[in-house]
This record gives sequence, C-alpha cells and structure tokens, in this order.
Amino acid sequence: MRSRLALVLLLALGIGAAAPATAAAGPFERLKDTLASRYAARFEHVPMGGLVRLIVKAARPDGVLDMKVAPITGYDRARLAADGTFETVVAGILGRDWRPLVRVKSLRDGAWTSLHLKTGSKQCTLLVVALDEGDGALVELTLRPEKLLEWIRDPVRRSHDTAAGATR
Repeated sequence: MRSRLALVLLLALGIGAAAPATAAAGPFERLKDTLASRYAARFEHVPMGGLVRLIVKAARPDGVLDMKVAPITGYDRARLAADGTFETVVAGILGRDWRPLVRVKSLRDGAWTSLHLKTGSKQCTLLVVALDEGDGALVELTLRPEKLLEWIRDPVRRSHDTAAGATR
C-alpha cells in the first residue's frame, strides 16, 4: 500500500513539474524569448526570485498580486536600431487586449521604454520593457485595478505612503 502511495506521489510530482513546460507561454515569456532570439538578449538570473514572487503573491503589497522580473544584461543594440520594428514586434506579441501607455525611443542613444496595460475587472497587468545602453529590464506586474487607479490619481502621495509602509 505504501509503495503505491509513493508511486502515485512521484507521478503527481513528475506531472506537476512537467506542466509548466507544456503550458502555453504568456506574453512575458514570449517577449523574453523574442528578445533572446531576435536581439541576442541575455538575461540575468534573479537570486531567490521565486521566493520573492511567492512572498509578493502571499503578502500582496499595496495591490500587487504577482510580479515577474527579468534583468537584461546585454543585447544587440545595432540589430535593434537597424530593425526599426521593435514596437511592432512587442504589439504583435501582446495582442489586442493590451494597450500602450508609454512608448519612448531616444534618438540620441537608442534607449527604448514601453509600458503596456491589460485591464480586467479583478486584476490588470502592466508590462514594462526598458532597454538602455546594452542592458535593461522586462517587468510584468499583476495589480488590483483600484490600487492602480489610486496611484494614477495621486502618484506622489501614493509613492510616499508606500515608502512609509502604509497600505490603505
């Protein structure tokens, strides 16, 4: 009986471990893959990133429901500059449900920043792509919409409240 239970547990763990690999990749993962394949982006591992993400999911600091971060430690700037279609690539990966909030490209140094938002009744997702002189970051935040609206209405006060530890 115990050997059957052990076998069932091992199978369940094996199936559970394989499930993320077979699940459809979300926009964050697809964008990360595209940056790596098309622009030779290299991503740095975030030490204890899984633990931080678990804590964020449990604590939900100031309306943040989930957080994904991928620091970029290098990419092919020349290819990105010559391509000229990065905005189109990002929009194609995200799809019609996502709305651009900010898109900035520096003509001086080629830095590129993009913020896109996907809204829903119970949560919204903010995706940030920031590419600078050879490095950058890819960040996805899943937020409670009412907390995002509070921040948009009064960003200075909300940032000070958060820094002081208030969560209202």
